[in-house]
Amino acid sequence: MMSIDAIEKQPLRRSLAAVSLVLLLLVGCSDSNDDDTTPSTPDPVTDPQAAMSELPCYDQQAVVGMHSSFSRPGLNTDFLTVTDPIPHQRPYLYRDDQGRYVLLDVKGPGAIKRIWMTQLSPDVVNAQIAQGPLLESGNLQIFFDDETEPRVDMPAMELFSGETAPFLTPICGNNTVSSGGNYCYLQMPFAQRAVIAVTGRPNYWNIEYDRYESGRQVKTFDPADKHFLDAATEQQQLLMRSGSDPDILPSGKTHEDELDLPAGGSSELLALSGAGVIKGFEMILTGDAGIQDLWLEASWDGAEQPQLRAPLGDLFMSGRGEKNDAFALLSGFEVEARRGYFYFPMPFSDSAVLRVTNESDSPASLEWSLIESKDSALSKRQECGYLHAYYNEQNPTVIGEDYILMDLQEAQGKVVAITLNVDGTVTPTGHTTFLEGDERIYIDGSQTPQIYGTGMEDIFNGGFYYQFGPFTLPTHGLTAKEPSERGMGFAQYRQMLFDPWDFRNGIRIGVEHGGGNGVVTGNTSVVLWYGRSEGAMQLSDTVDVGNADSETGHAYTSGSTEVTSLQSYYSGDHDGNLSSEAFDVVIFPGAIPTLDPADQVEDDGRNHNVGDLISMRVSVDPQNQGVLVRRRMDSILFDQTAMVSVDGEPVGIWHWPVVNDLKRWADHEFVLPAKFTKGKQQIELSLEILPPIETPAISGLSIEDLVTTQVSLPTLGIFNQGGWSDFRYEIYSMK
Repeated sequence: MMSIDAIEKQPLRRSLAAVSLVLLLLVGCSDSNDDDTTPSTPDPVTDPQAAMSELPCYDQQAVVGMHSSFSRPGLNTDFLTVTDPIPHQRPYLYRDDQGRYVLLDVKGPGAIKRIWMTQLSPDVVNAQIAQGPLLESGNLQIFFDDETEPRVDMPAMELFSGETAPFLTPICGNNTVSSGGNYCYLQMPFAQRAVIAVTGRPNYWNIEYDRYESGRQVKTFDPADKHFLDAATEQQQLLMRSGSDPDILPSGKTHEDELDLPAGGSSELLALSGAGVIKGFEMILTGDAGIQDLWLEASWDGAEQPQLRAPLGDLFMSGRGEKNDAFALLSGFEVEARRGYFYFPMPFSDSAVLRVTNESDSPASLEWSLIESKDSALSKRQECGYLHAYYNEQNPTVIGEDYILMDLQEAQGKVVAITLNVDGTVTPTGHTTFLEGDERIYIDGSQTPQIYGTGMEDIFNGGFYYQFGPFTLPTHGLTAKEPSERGMGFAQYRQMLFDPWDFRNGIRIGVEHGGGNGVVTGNTSVVLWYGRSEGAMQLSDTVDVGNADSETGHAYTSGSTEVTSLQSYYSGDHDGNLSSEAFDVVIFPGAIPTLDPADQVEDDGRNHNVGDLISMRVSVDPQNQGVLVRRRMDSILFDQTAMVSVDGEPVGIWHWPVVNDLKRWADHEFVLPAKFTKGKQQIELSLEILPPIETPAISGLSIEDLVTTQVSLPTLGIFNQGGWSDFRYEIYSMK
């Protein structure tokens, strides 16, 4: 356990206690706005303790998404021009009628899970080399449920400072504590819609969110509501427990012993029988072997191969070894004491076997203690899964191909932590530009990455090559930034405790090495995830729009009389861009990359006008627990919005505000709740095309005019036509 003296050495922890007292006082004098929508049972979104104690359980109805400032052409130009004459040159979704820069626009129900951004700067093109704090050039405003006034409206510097309730340290932090990036993990649910805008021009930003099935009861976030202030207090106090047992599960029996391992030796640590949950374990290294040379294996319920196998260095978030402390909430490493802790709950229904292997040339010795939880309920729940570790390494990486942290097929669960260690060369000017690579994360077989980021250090909430060096926080950190064989080595971690990536049918996590995969690096990584090896949804039907036989077979009708053909690319790691070292520098924003025709996709479909009604008859599994509908679309159309109905009953709004006039293909999903679909073999799916949510129509111009001429509205910086595009619908029945 960490001693009081060790805790006092952490300046962050000293400040947390004072901030917590301020929050308690604020909560005590706050007016209550509680109403009938307050959840009656623990909600992981607004109940941090429930989020942790139920960490092994996943939400099969949640659809993960992220809006970000990633370069629409797929270049290394996430922060682009000031004038923004066309969509692929602007680092925001659109500008509203007040001139605000809109970064997020999502129809609910759902929840904002993570906000990350660098400084806001209205007129600075080369701000990415700035060395100072966030520039105070605008307010961050958050609107909920189509309200005209923001419920959150404050300078971004203030929100990320961690000093204003409920956006408190360490839930939120600025670029000085997070080494170049500003972050916030305050959970902000919404019943109908969430919009995030800034009044000053944005630079780099990532905003992650979940969309839920229509009809889920959600209490919309209000920063003045006692319900949310109490949740923030609990979340803050929970994060303050970093460094020792966070006490998220009740303790049961404790096992402890010492272990000596010769070089290359392996030994069983513990074997348990019956259903149970391992609360966590701690280890103190006393031998010569380093933490990165000792591997832990865990097999649950008699599995032939261990579901969890990874270096202790990565499990303890230390990455490259014993360089700097890692004090994350659920695991970490104290360098001076050589003590590691790991408190990710580990449920099993029949047996658990843990083993340690010494892969070094030196003998290893360690003292260990393991705590079972007296509450074994997690081991009996169908929606909860085993803890897995997915280890990967690639040295050297391959030019033109993403480094893959994890690639699962036919699996369900959620990702809860990542460690990534990378070695790369340093430029003559001293920059580690191999960190320029973006993450691209594909969930449930989508061809569009639901998460497309802006840089490797941005994944871990840092910025500008971690301009202030190593740091450790309860949710993320950098434990090494040091000279290496290639030039410079980094060790990064992120625990996704409040922003996990749920998936139903596989997930592929990749990240570029250098902009456009143009730099060779050496990478190792571990992804921690809960789940099971079988998928939780199956393809039940496909409607091939534009194909006469498919349209007839599915009774597809619409107001569109003409079939259109599109030949274009998807965004992501098959976007047609040919990698080169040129991607490793900031290319002039107007540049168009050299393209590989092999990545090009051609398909027939239809474009629809506002007011059109689309209808189709599709097959589903009667035993479904809901249905996920995936649409292939042309993303050149702005603000595609439709009212979805099943068998004549309205379900909810399907909305897509992202424009890409270069990589025009996109996949997007909508979940139909089980109450509309269960017990049926077929459903009639209807889509009524609605006007754009935010912007007025451009008179005198048709969709065809806008698509062919690429007319834009310079004052707003958007395509303003609305409408709907469909080329294919895939119908997945959830199990």
